[in-house]
Amino acid sequence: MSLQFLKQLNGNNKGHFDTLLNTMDESINPKIAWYPSSGDDFRNLIFLNEKYCSEHIKNINHWEQPDIFIYTDYYTPFFDRLFPDESTENFVRPLSAMDALFSEYADIGGWELYSDKRTSVRVKRFEYLPSMDARVDPQLVQFTDISKDPKKVAYMLLEVWSKTYGTFDVNLIYANVENEYFADQLIQSGAEVSHITHVRYGAGFGFAKATGTYLKNILSKLKTKYFISDPHLEMNEGDSAAVRLYPTLRKHRHKESILEPIHKVSGYSWSRHGDVSFFSVNNN
Repeated sequence: MSLQFLKQLNGNNKGHFDTLLNTMDESINPKIAWYPSSGDDFRNLIFLNEKYCSEHIKNINHWEQPDIFIYTDYYTPFFDRLFPDESTENFVRPLSAMDALFSEYADIGGWELYSDKRTSVRVKRFEYLPSMDARVDPQLVQFTDISKDPKKVAYMLLEVWSKTYGTFDVNLIYANVENEYFADQLIQSGAEVSHITHVRYGAGFGFAKATGTYLKNILSKLKTKYFISDPHLEMNEGDSAAVRLYPTLRKHRHKESILEPIHKVSGYSWSRHGDVSFFSVNNN
């Protein structure tokens, strides 16, 4: 059902994301890596990459690299800063037949989302997917008056360069939606999410009220295999509100996820909000 969920996000679009979906085997679930409250942090593109994990995680037979990343963050100013109109207009404007053909073979007109001496993340292709009429609840977030319009969703092909691990491409969807709303959509659609990243979630840095502890409740529902998290997983009123507003986020009565630590990234290298641990998830 994961592929079906991605097709729902694509809607009737006939762009680059549709082309990608058509290459996927209907009988195999694509491996989805979800990063709720991602903001402008792209570090997990490297830390979840096969080259990094094969070097640093020794006690698993084979690291399962994500096929596609999904970032969610309801805070519209983050989205608008990352994807300003002056950068996206060359991608979303109607193209002539010649320009459309040329764009298939020449990744031009992109822009950098992040760059320093060791890492860069550059947009090679970009397109808007259908907007989501996503709920924003004052019990879950600080600012509910940013915009009442449907929330933007974008697909992009990114070129990631690392001084240590070289250059590689990543398919990413960024949805400007509330995390809890999106979690509910994932569960109701029957999607599987192989990797979940929980770093500086909401109350830890941004403008959401939950800590994201409810994510542990839904690991079995999403058939998650890897949970990547900082140590801030204390249940608070925001998490209680999340499971109250979205009953799908409640813990499964008959299943419990066992987390086995397999790797740790220092907080200095990632979040500066505590060390980030990689867990292998056993969904009993």
